[in-house]
Amino acid sequence: MGDRIRLRYTGILGFASRLFSMLTGVAFVVMVTRNVPVAEFGIWQYISLITGYLLFPNFIVGGWSGWTVRFIARGMLVGKTSVLVSFLLSIIASIAFVGISIWSVDFFNTSIIYFALAMLSIPPIYLASTLEAILQGYEPHVVYYGTIIFEVVKLSAGIIAVFYFRQGLVGVLTAMLIAYIAQDVFLFLRATNMMGDRVEWKVAAEWLKTGWLPAFRQAPATILGLDMFLVTLFLASSEPIAFWRAAQIIYGTITMASALASAIYPKLLKDGSGFHVEATLKLVLLFAMPMTIGALVLSEPLLGVLGQEYIASSGILRVGALVAFVNLLSSVFHGVATGAEKVDMDGRLKAKELLKSTLFKIPLVMMLVAFMYLLSVCFIATIFQGEQNARLSVPLYANFAALVAYIVVLVYTYWSALRKIKFSFPASATIKYLTGCAFMIVFLLVFYPSGSVRTIATALAGGGVYFVVLLLIDKEVRQLFMSGLNFLKGKVARILRH
Repeated sequence: MGDRIRLRYTGILGFASRLFSMLTGVAFVVMVTRNVPVAEFGIWQYISLITGYLLFPNFIVGGWSGWTVRFIARGMLVGKTSVLVSFLLSIIASIAFVGISIWSVDFFNTSIIYFALAMLSIPPIYLASTLEAILQGYEPHVVYYGTIIFEVVKLSAGIIAVFYFRQGLVGVLTAMLIAYIAQDVFLFLRATNMMGDRVEWKVAAEWLKTGWLPAFRQAPATILGLDMFLVTLFLASSEPIAFWRAAQIIYGTITMASALASAIYPKLLKDGSGFHVEATLKLVLLFAMPMTIGALVLSEPLLGVLGQEYIASSGILRVGALVAFVNLLSSVFHGVATGAEKVDMDGRLKAKELLKSTLFKIPLVMMLVAFMYLLSVCFIATIFQGEQNARLSVPLYANFAALVAYIVVLVYTYWSALRKIKFSFPASATIKYLTGCAFMIVFLLVFYPSGSVRTIATALAGGGVYFVVLLLIDKEVRQLFMSGLNFLKGKVARILRH
């Protein structure tokens, strides 16, 4: 099996696909909210929430934390085994969904057809997650082609079913189902080389027996997601979450840069080195630094795009931007440390050895930090409970608590990564990126915007200033830019020839 893991190409494609998904996602939601009654929109959100929880068992084989990526990246042809285990788990999840649906239809006094369509989507969603895991270990850039196909088909089918035929929530769920099937067909055709000749029953048994570890690796993120629920519970109000979510929409875009590091995990599982780690860090910092600093400088006008009332949450956004940046770096080092872990190199999964590895230790630290963070959130909410400004104070100080929590995780993951593989932090490149950011800051302050269109235009122009400065002072950025131009020229030339 040749090396088909392309670090920079995969990272940039992943970042671009995240941006594309964000735009198509907003377009799809706007279309739905304008053509579907509020009650049906609420049912869709409820179904999405339940479906998300029922997908948790598939982390045994699918997702970044499952066993499939690690086995495939090391040349083990376990594709058929992964698909089979995923299918069996999807059947169990579908049965559980039926039970939930029976209760939900009565509770919400709504149509069973919505839940029937959603149930049909569970096996395709499981399959998509598993096929993505297979390709993540073999040629991860293809995963993002699948994402783009899903988004295009979803939006196209949605326009036909929801906007043209006026099918309401039935049209929404049908469009989602068609999109998942289209994604599955594409991913399956690209993953056939990694399917293997037979189902490895022994491997499947090992996965199920040690499935607690992938689930444990996913648990910290699930626990951290309870913060907004707890704030709502303590303050008995949705206003703090409204301001928190508004800020999060902006600073959440910073974490999209994690896609730039998506190839380092499978690369290290296969044959990566410290050079690849340093190249990945440079790529992540190249895009994440201006995004973070831009959010800090333009916090008020960016929030104004969402609505003038949300400008009051600019402090929440500024602290949240730092949280997102630290979280982004910790996720990179997390991928490095676990990707360089060799405990399962021979395909044998022994519980005692797994408990001593970074696959368990890092999630354990993250779990402890997550619990401490949630306790801090509860304490903060209790202090400000009943105060008039709680809607802003609680999210702000909760973000400060999150910043401390993620700094602890960053320090531990960085230390763990260094223990597993030798690499240097790209200090020289970082100084150049900071120089570019300094010019960008001056530009943004001189042309400080007001109004939605001007804010977006100024933000994009500021990014342009940043990259122009780097093209002048950084040889590697110039090489990256030229590589991108040559790639596009080659693609255009091939299209014209056909």
